Amino acid sequence: MPLAPAHPLRIRGLLASSAALLLVPALAHADLAITPANAGRGFVVTSYATGFSNSGTYGPVGVAFLANQHVLVTDTDNGVLYGLPSHTDGQAVVTADSISGYTSAVWALAQVQIAGTWHVFGSDLGNFLELDPASGAVTRTIYGAGGYGIAPVPPGVSGPNAGHLFVGGGGFLWNVDPVAWSATPVAYGLIAYGDGIAISPDGSLLYIVRSDSLYAVNTTTWGNTFTGLAHAGEGFDGIALGVGSLAGYVYVNCNNGDLWEFGLAGGPHAGVDHVLASGGTRGDFIAVDPNVRGGNSSGYPTLLLTQTDRLVRLAIPGGGWFGPPTSSTAAIGMTLYAPPPASSPTRLAPVAPNPARGRAEIAFTLAADTAVRLSVFDLAGREVAVLADGPLGAGTHQVEWRGLTTRGAAADGVYFVRLRAAGATATRRIAWIR
Repeated sequence: MPLAPAHPLRIRGLLASSAALLLVPALAHADLAITPANAGRGFVVTSYATGFSNSGTYGPVGVAFLANQHVLVTDTDNGVLYGLPSHTDGQAVVTADSISGYTSAVWALAQVQIAGTWHVFGSDLGNFLELDPASGAVTRTIYGAGGYGIAPVPPGVSGPNAGHLFVGGGGFLWNVDPVAWSATPVAYGLIAYGDGIAISPDGSLLYIVRSDSLYAVNTTTWGNTFTGLAHAGEGFDGIALGVGSLAGYVYVNCNNGDLWEFGLAGGPHAGVDHVLASGGTRGDFIAVDPNVRGGNSSGYPTLLLTQTDRLVRLAIPGGGWFGPPTSSTAAIGMTLYAPPPASSPTRLAPVAPNPARGRAEIAFTLAADTAVRLSVFDLAGREVAVLADGPLGAGTHQVEWRGLTTRGAAADGVYFVRLRAAGATATRRIAWIR
């Protein structure tokens, strides 16, 4: 993101300054690599997706994950929102991956679950948006509440911020209630920055970067509780918090091609202040990928880092992972960043075909005999059809949906198939066409 001189945040009630958006020329492509000093710690860097437009300004920025299906990526260089069909590393973006409904730059993306229904939110810097994940079309807008980073409050956090999202940048820090569809400014003085924004697991602190400095803001008093870890010329940007064996670390993607690892004050790694990986191109946002488990061995979520023309993946084998989700991905009501269970009692396959016209096949597998409820929900979170309700035996089952709902034939649009069994829930998205 653009760079600006750092200064302390000014809190609620003070007027914000303004700053022009600067376009910083991108570096020629280089490969991000773990530094020799950290090579023995188990971190692994791989290439996830290449082929993004690159005219020397920005490339891919916002990233979100759709309930273990598509990976949404916005390319600000050409204004295209892509839906990458695979989580496999080593792929290339192609024209067929583009989602045509929204053709303006979406800088930040967040995928969240509210009352069992998945939603995709974004920001075009000026406004806060809800997007239809099938078409990319904007379905709702909160005008003026835009920013560069989105941090959903982690599941399980209680209090007045429960179920909310924080948006940083644009001169304000916004507190967004996605159910009431309202936004409240809670802190001023971020100028046009605050690109990287992450929230602590208990929801008490928001970690925010501006230019070359890292701040922490108390979400109750909105006081600036910590200022430091500044390095001139790096261009701090997307951030993520470490979890498990990485607890106490924060990871910062930088405009100059470095990835920094810091130890948070008062934590087990306080005083750590070094470059973990270097040699990359312009780094902007970071997104926690809950669908790909790290290092080919650990079973924990990995991290996607944006570069000028590509996305790279960072993983660490064994006991360490990344979260809570930061600028681009999270779930309200589902803990995507927790360690996976030893075995899953339910598996819900992707709906086929998708988009579906006339009928859709829904397959699921049960590990043991159990009661199940298989339902279809609309975008408003209403249960519109029940496809199975009662005890079923272990094994694979297949159900057909022909678009019938409690109100008649289903209208064209996006729906969600949800399976509940043995205390677990699995959800799949389906685009229905009559």
